[in-house]
Amino acid sequence: MKFIGLATLVSALFIIQLSAQETQVPISGEYRIMSITPELRNELKLFPDINGFQEAKLYQLTDSSYVLELISTQQGRIVKRRNMMTLSDVQSLRSRIHDIYKQTTPVGLKDQSGRSDFINTIIGLSISYYGWSIPFLFQDIDSKAFVALYLMTASGTILYTTSATQQMELSKETAMGFQYGAIHGIVHGNALYAIIAGDYARWFIPVSSVVSALEGTIVMSWVRENHTPLGNMHTVGVFSDFGTAMGVGGAFLLRKGDEFTLNEKDLRLLGSTVLAGSGVGYLIGNVIIDNTSYSSGDADILQSAGFLGAADAFAIADLAGTENRKALVSATMAGAVVGLGIGHALTRLNDFTDDQGTSIRLYTSLGMILGLGTAYIISGSESDRTIFLSMSTLGASIGFALAYNSANSVQSRSGTSHAWNIRLDPFGLHQKLFVEHGKEIIRYTPAIKLEYQF
Repeated sequence: MKFIGLATLVSALFIIQLSAQETQVPISGEYRIMSITPELRNELKLFPDINGFQEAKLYQLTDSSYVLELISTQQGRIVKRRNMMTLSDVQSLRSRIHDIYKQTTPVGLKDQSGRSDFINTIIGLSISYYGWSIPFLFQDIDSKAFVALYLMTASGTILYTTSATQQMELSKETAMGFQYGAIHGIVHGNALYAIIAGDYARWFIPVSSVVSALEGTIVMSWVRENHTPLGNMHTVGVFSDFGTAMGVGGAFLLRKGDEFTLNEKDLRLLGSTVLAGSGVGYLIGNVIIDNTSYSSGDADILQSAGFLGAADAFAIADLAGTENRKALVSATMAGAVVGLGIGHALTRLNDFTDDQGTSIRLYTSLGMILGLGTAYIISGSESDRTIFLSMSTLGASIGFALAYNSANSVQSRSGTSHAWNIRLDPFGLHQKLFVEHGKEIIRYTPAIKLEYQF
């Protein structure tokens, strides 16, 4: 009897161990289906022989075999049926689901997590820009008809988009892809129209709206086909934005003289350099993401660092007494490049979260506002541009450094940090002159401190 009891106990423990080693896996990993519900079962026409079907789940055992668990209700009782499956059987089931999905595209399988973001983007663009497309074609009509056309165009665009996307698969990544493409498309459309027409007549808004919609659709399709992560897409957008800004600065530098007017020649030059700069930025961004994985938080830090680099360089050039506008623009462009390089170095150490990236951007903005307020108090009745530039960039640098150091410390405590660590000291970016016994002494403080943990 003792032997029988011991054998029973060992068998029970063995069974428990086997059941504990079962792991639920997706029935269709491509479409993130963890279980088949009655609704999906009817749409996919699966398991027609199971009466009272409730749910189907797939489990993988340690020996690479599978168990398909079918749950149904029969005569008021819950019945579980478990069918052993080989890897070939599972692949056949997943292939069948994939084929049926491509033919029927059931609503239950579609990822529409980004539909609300997509519609919000369309609402914003329609009210602020797309709505003016049709009215601008009829500038000779009276104001009442002009406003009526605007309202009809904006509301019609929103209603059409809302209706057309009810059955469309729209993930957060594809929705963000459309947003990036559409917003950049407005700039690119205006630049293209400036090159072609050399003016800003009534066609510039309709043309740029069409380019915006096309570019948004193209980027959205690209993201969907390549499964591009949000962080990588955001990074490409950041480099494209800075490339566009560099194009504006380049147009000013290439033009003769210190003034920039909106004549035909200047507009064509501006359009060309903006498109060229944006394209170069796009290519650089793709090279970066091909070699380094970026999170959305990393992209936010990259953007903030590039902005700070440009602002600090402009403030320093102004503090040095530079009056030449082209020299100021050149310094700002060079500062932006340096800032992007520093931002890239900072993000290589850790993968920052969305919240951390947002906090860094927020602290940078708040620091700049605080610096402006301080400059307003210091300047008194006189409006000194140098004081406002210096204090605002100093405040932004302090805000960025505090937020980055805080986020970096959190990453270090979570065990994701590297042996190398970077600490920022914003005061090192703004060296001050101290006068002692009639002599000018420059006191230097390190802007960046490198630490290595042994």
